[in-house]
Amino acid sequence: MRSRATPNRRDVFVARDVFAKRDVITEIWARAEALGVRALAVVGTNKHAGKTTLLGALLQCAPRASLALVSIGVDGERADVILGTPKPQIVCRQGTWVATVITANADSSAAMAWHAPTSITSPLGEVWIGQTRTPGSVVLAGVRQKEQLLALKTQFFARGAAYMLIDGALSRMAAVDSELADGVVLAVGNVRGSLQETVAVAKSALLRLRLSELEPELARQLPELASVNGLVALPCDRDGETVWGDPLFLPEGSLLTDDFARDGRVTDAHSVFYCGGAVTDAWLARVAAQRRPQVVIVRSAAHLFCSDETMRQFARGGHRLRVLKSVPLLGVAVNPMTPRGGQRLERGALMRALKAEVNVPVVDAMEVDAGALYDG
Repeated sequence: MRSRATPNRRDVFVARDVFAKRDVITEIWARAEALGVRALAVVGTNKHAGKTTLLGALLQCAPRASLALVSIGVDGERADVILGTPKPQIVCRQGTWVATVITANADSSAAMAWHAPTSITSPLGEVWIGQTRTPGSVVLAGVRQKEQLLALKTQFFARGAAYMLIDGALSRMAAVDSELADGVVLAVGNVRGSLQETVAVAKSALLRLRLSELEPELARQLPELASVNGLVALPCDRDGETVWGDPLFLPEGSLLTDDFARDGRVTDAHSVFYCGGAVTDAWLARVAAQRRPQVVIVRSAAHLFCSDETMRQFARGGHRLRVLKSVPLLGVAVNPMTPRGGQRLERGALMRALKAEVNVPVVDAMEVDAGALYDG
């Protein structure tokens, strides 16, 4: 009778490491469930941040419920279209809903049942809603706009999906919008082989993701703002706590010019501003130049196109920058590697630096083996 082979020490440590990383990803999902998150965005600080690898681990460790998957842009292809370097595949469970272009999946290993066209067109073809009939790889392509994502979100949940994962591939922070997602996981990529620069970029993303939500007392006094794309000015007391007059709706162009400052209807009493579009350095600086402390409300972190220093100066001036509705950060993944064999960051130092900045799980995306995590 043959005796069973005794695993060597290295195999034991590898197995422990795999299960430890499973535990971290599972903790991210546990946080999502505790907060009632159904639409989870995966965003990155830069290109090659390890976002696709992180997405794969989230897919494999997800609760045993129906999943839906969509990407802003193209993801899951075999090679980077710019660098030509190999890219990780997106491996789905059987029964996963996807929104993608049929022809983009000619070489995918997952057998697919195509259910319905979406009327979303792209240079690659029309986007269809499909469902995997077997486990395997898929390519996500064809979705490019927020409105398209919102429509797909409605369709996925109507078809019984319990959770939707959004890969924010086209614009690194575009998916961090409370209309789209109610939870976010951040992937932090190696920046030019510099630990200092990588941590600085991560802090910049975290500064936006952790922006305080508008105070409920003030929110209750405001009109419905989620559908407003322009600028709304409201008269308020000197403490920015009590709105006492009617909202003033200004043209969308006011966000990019100084028209609002020249508008005779805007007075010193208007100290609460809601911005439905992009907030730039110049615009935020103009608001900060007003005589009274100001409250600026932005739709989401994705709408902040101003520098970290401008945001800090705004706060130091006694002003308040708030987001209409925050999207909670559930976890952080780091990627110490660079494409084409660039300078690798020391894993332990990067992990420690990020753990010092957040109170959520942190994992090394490149050491999360989605294949090893997959259990059917």
